Amino acid sequence: KILIAVFCIILALGFSFSRLGKYIEFKLFDLRFNLRKLNINDSLVKLIYVGDESLQVIGRWPWRREKQAYFLNLLQGKELQSIIFDILFIEKDENFPNDDLAFVKAVKNAKNVFLPYYFILQQNGNEIYEAKERILPFSPLKEAASDIGFVNANPDIDGITRRFPLLIKFKEKKCFSLPLLIATKYLKVDFNNIEVKNKYILLKNSSKGNILIPINKKGEMLINYYGRNSFAHYSFLEIIASKNLEFLKNSIIFIGLSATGTVDLRPTPISSITPMVNVLATVTDNIINKRFLFSVSKSLTIILVILIGIFTSVISICFSPRKSFFVVVSALFIILLVGLYIFVKKGIVFNLTAPLSCVVFNYAGVSIYQYIKEEKEKRTIKNLFKRYVA
Repeated sequence: KILIAVFCIILALGFSFSRLGKYIEFKLFDLRFNLRKLNINDSLVKLIYVGDESLQVIGRWPWRREKQAYFLNLLQGKELQSIIFDILFIEKDENFPNDDLAFVKAVKNAKNVFLPYYFILQQNGNEIYEAKERILPFSPLKEAASDIGFVNANPDIDGITRRFPLLIKFKEKKCFSLPLLIATKYLKVDFNNIEVKNKYILLKNSSKGNILIPINKKGEMLINYYGRNSFAHYSFLEIIASKNLEFLKNSIIFIGLSATGTVDLRPTPISSITPMVNVLATVTDNIINKRFLFSVSKSLTIILVILIGIFTSVISICFSPRKSFFVVVSALFIILLVGLYIFVKKGIVFNLTAPLSCVVFNYAGVSIYQYIKEEKEKRTIKNLFKRYVA
């Protein structure tokens, strides 16, 4: 029985870290978000969408860059913290060079515009991502921007974006993501006060004290998604048509695509279609307001699974099948409730697949063993009885 219990614990651990086990855990992770439904109303982050409504009135995408220049000129003097485009401006517009000049001038005059770029990554296992090429905004625009940051975000094996890399190595240099740069600017963190450790990034001497951002070995942060309407959001059309933009004062403004059919939409735990600009905004707010998620380490997970496995084995051995079944089902519910509680209250993400599979495998393994043993004993007694009668 002890050997069976040990085998079932090892089997449960192997299953939980397998591809199928990870897939199940991803779905349990998403379930926690949908059960929690956290909405915030204190964020400085505001979203401006280039959506279907704006395209119907202004015209199909991509627009001439005079539109972005006009937009930035409207926002001048509105005391905004930062203006961030989640739109790539890689090449010059050869057809309308004057539009580029106007856009570059507007970016330079604003003095608080941040622009994205992206990396072409190379495979490097479980270490910090390394890039083999960097795709930047066209040169005059890059120089005019307050800063630029990468916006790469790799989805999990099921295609859903749950993590965001905060740093990527390029030519032996650490490059920081756009959300991290926005957050450090708001928190008044000097570039030299960003320290990268094994399991976290330390922002020293910020306006909110020292901040520890939990990351994995790849430099990725778990994204703490909020409810769908947590960020105030407006259409591009609303902004350019508005006569009073005081409601944007002191805000961090993200501008991005949300129109149907655009490539900047992706599935997340809270929605099958989420604009990428929402992901960037969420990561930024997570850092600014220290709303982090913390993953339980593998070593602690293994210890807990061993303890749960021992408990389940003892219950299955000492109690009748009916009673042990009731206890095991109760244990499954308790594990789920505890996992949800620590997620909601503490932001702790515990691997639920490992203990759940351990309970199931142990109960099934011990029950099957006892059934086979009882059947064997019955056959032995039956044979002895036949001999006695004969």
